[in-house]
Amino acid sequence: MSPTLGPFDRIPGLGWLPQYWCWSGAALRDPDLLVMHCGSVGDNLAGYLRDPRCAPQTPGARRCSDGLWRRTVSAHLAWLPDSRLPAGGLLVQGVALSRQAWHAGGSRWRGRGAVNARSIGIELAGPPTRARGEAETAALREAVSALLVVCPSLRWWTRHSAIQPGKGDPGAGLSDEWAAGLLEYAPAG
Repeated sequence: MSPTLGPFDRIPGLGWLPQYWCWSGAALRDPDLLVMHCGSVGDNLAGYLRDPRCAPQTPGARRCSDGLWRRTVSAHLAWLPDSRLPAGGLLVQGVALSRQAWHAGGSRWRGRGAVNARSIGIELAGPPTRARGEAETAALREAVSALLVVCPSLRWWTRHSAIQPGKGDPGAGLSDEWAAGLLEYAPAG
């Protein structure tokens, strides 16, 4: 079931691809961090997001209230590659900005845990070594500009790999300077 959206739950102009995940439903208040991810599902990110069902032995799987096993992973925004589009893809929103997405797991940032409770996640299509083109970077910057209007508490961005040991995303394909002038890059610290 899709969440009820409030006036600041959506970024104007972005497509809505609701993610039917097992989520806590916990509120997200005053997020100050943007976490960039790059999934290992390659260019089939749309299919992965639309259908979170999985086998019980899948890492992170959880039985939801409807009895189905689902991945406990989600992101507020996702870049869906599509070579037919001028930008080479489309940025869509999948989790309301008033809700926590499950994207940072057991991460720690600046000495604090519970990163999901204070951050917004953006998932890029993989692999992590894929270079991000100008059009994709411009679309991300435009989305962050719009995001700052509805979430003025955002101040920093970081890589998933900087806050959770063993993660390699979003990889070297995303420049540290992509959000220059919008958000401050803050690796771990």
